[in-house]
Amino acid sequence: MMSSFAQELAQLAATHTHSARGLLLDKLIGLYGPRADETTVKERELFAEIILSVIRQATVQVRTDAARKLAEETWTDPGVALALGLDVIEVARPILTRCAVLDTEALIEIAHATGPEHRVAIAGRPDVNERLAAALIVYEEVRCMIVLAGNLMARLSVEQMRSLVEAGRRDPDLLAAVAQRGDLPAELLATAYAHADEALRQRLRATPNGETAERLLAERAAARRIVEAPPVSDLMQALMRGKMDAFGIGMTRRIDAPPGVMARVITAPTPRLVSLAARAADFDRKSAPMIYDEISRRASPPGPRWDDFAARDSAIIFLSMTAEQARAALLKATGHG
Repeated sequence: MMSSFAQELAQLAATHTHSARGLLLDKLIGLYGPRADETTVKERELFAEIILSVIRQATVQVRTDAARKLAEETWTDPGVALALGLDVIEVARPILTRCAVLDTEALIEIAHATGPEHRVAIAGRPDVNERLAAALIVYEEVRCMIVLAGNLMARLSVEQMRSLVEAGRRDPDLLAAVAQRGDLPAELLATAYAHADEALRQRLRATPNGETAERLLAERAAARRIVEAPPVSDLMQALMRGKMDAFGIGMTRRIDAPPGVMARVITAPTPRLVSLAARAADFDRKSAPMIYDEISRRASPPGPRWDDFAARDSAIIFLSMTAEQARAALLKATGHG
């Protein structure tokens, strides 16, 4: 003779109303959960088959409720979890974000078989590895990449982080997310910072990586100038010989600035502009008055002479600014920042 509980389950199973489906799932989960560790393989297979059968006939709300409960359980059958993960996003989300029984293969299958919302949910999982990350990045969906980049538990390869940095050139939020990763290699951190506009750099300065990024960017700019730009001695020689075009072009290359910046400094020199340009180009402090006097003397009309006020302001620039900071101030002062 059937027990009252078994009779109740049989009655619910034979009833096709929506409420009955929900009650039956609750009863099944409540019956199986406490005994899960004691069940045989056959019993586990049977339970999964019954659950899947009920789920297929249930409403979205009933399936969602079941997914929330099963997502928390370590005994949930992987096949049931996969079926729920492939369901509509309302049902799938709790399974995709926290169900531990889904392995990498199942998650990759879901990522390729569903849509953007499913991939966003997967991207936030703490167990994302390089293979799973590759399955998500390939779609180049910005929101998914932002969640993935901001998931500090995700294990990403250097090339995957490089892809996120490059994609971040088109989206400040993505660039900010990947720039804050503690495992981001130094060269990629500097690249992310170089791609950022001033507003984003201000955000990044407040992060643990901010100071490191600024220093790396300055070092990279200095290294590039050493390789690509003419030496200080050649520029000073061109200036003293009156070759202003050559001086302006060389300074532009050393500073890595738009052409109009040095044109503005040369045609309308001020002690501050000249000092900023000299500091940005890695000249020594004594060069600023020499450069200013020579440019000012050749200007039309000639500019005022270098004086104590100019010397004081120039000293402040050289003592308080890095070359990169001076460059930023020069670009801003000449309308290019």
